[in-house]
Amino acid sequence: MLNLNPKAIFRPEARGALAFNPESAETVYLDREGLSFIREILSGSFPGAGFLLSFFLYLRNCGILVEKGRHSRDSIEIIDTLLETRIPHIDNSLSVPETLHLALTNTCDQTCTGCFYSRGKADQEIYMAAELFQHILDMASRHHVFQFAFGGGEPLLHPRILEFVKRSRDKNIVPNITTNGNRLTPELARDLKEAGLGQIQISLDAADEDLNEKTRPNHAAALKAVAACWDSDLRFGINALVTRENFRKLPSLVDFSEKAGASGINLLRPKPPVLSSGWLERVSLTPEDNLQFHRLLRKVSRKNTIPVTLDQSLSFLAFHRNPEELYRSGVWGCGAGRRFLTIDPSGTIYPCSHFREAIGSNGDFVQAWKNSAVLEKFRGLEHNMNGHCQGCKMLRVCRGCRAMVKELGAGFMDPDPHCPVQAN
Repeated sequence: MLNLNPKAIFRPEARGALAFNPESAETVYLDREGLSFIREILSGSFPGAGFLLSFFLYLRNCGILVEKGRHSRDSIEIIDTLLETRIPHIDNSLSVPETLHLALTNTCDQTCTGCFYSRGKADQEIYMAAELFQHILDMASRHHVFQFAFGGGEPLLHPRILEFVKRSRDKNIVPNITTNGNRLTPELARDLKEAGLGQIQISLDAADEDLNEKTRPNHAAALKAVAACWDSDLRFGINALVTRENFRKLPSLVDFSEKAGASGINLLRPKPPVLSSGWLERVSLTPEDNLQFHRLLRKVSRKNTIPVTLDQSLSFLAFHRNPEELYRSGVWGCGAGRRFLTIDPSGTIYPCSHFREAIGSNGDFVQAWKNSAVLEKFRGLEHNMNGHCQGCKMLRVCRGCRAMVKELGAGFMDPDPHCPVQAN
């Protein structure tokens, strides 16, 4: 008998609900049809052919439905409450973010070619104040934000990182960290695990040291960080920046990550950098490159068992899949102003870490979420995009990357210049 996972958290939305599994850090969007589907299963009947088997399997794989969970009567009551709840609707958006990206500092202990945020030794080092963090945390807890993504700069430079992790977990928000790994000792890894860290993502762009050095100068330190996580039983994944030089070597990085015990590998797209003029054009995959990368990804997914996920701005690489199936599996394309926001160390709010147009201040993300004219533009992309995007079947689950479009000189509503669909 299937039931709801007792650890899963549910949040009502205007047209359904979100289900979050804090153990796997996966969020599932459930429209009212999906909620009714789950209710039928909990009642002991399996729905007819109108529902995708892949959706059912996705709910199982994400741990939302489990063999032994809440009592079936309690599970049904939860679903009924979600079906009955009515909250204000925001077009093409959740009611509040599911995740907040918190840049805890503007400085870093290394300078990487093409870094989208860190300024190396910043002129003025800024660390998020404990009072600002608590303000954001209290607001996030009231509005049922599920996760914090701690970044920077280098978040492990923040002197109160362990405290922030523990405070987040105490408020039932899963804290995660993205790091270069330089400061991740076995002792710190154990302390982070004890404080309640969900997962730490270690930046590593290639298994080969010489290839990794083209974008990151700390190959040996990253490998030590991986070992520290393994020795401390701290859940970790790999963040890999995909460039024109390294994308063909993806299989070796996936093999390494799998053998090292990583929970997954997340593939990132180059974004507008701070320091390197002309770098973005040199390293970004062309539409033709992305077609090759698409074929390589499919081969890797058939060979390896480790999960390989894509940066949301790479959603166009799933063009072989059914868009409705992708949407039900949590692929929504660009999530800026729809699923998440970014807050910098001073409390300034942005649509994402790469689109640097301020939409709020003082960490008041709820006000920005509800009132920003910039976010309205992001949420209206489906109806207003130009060019080949207008008739593309992937529009609902892609929309390209607005930060890339802006950086490369196109208009906000123009197609993403690196989309492989136009070259297919």
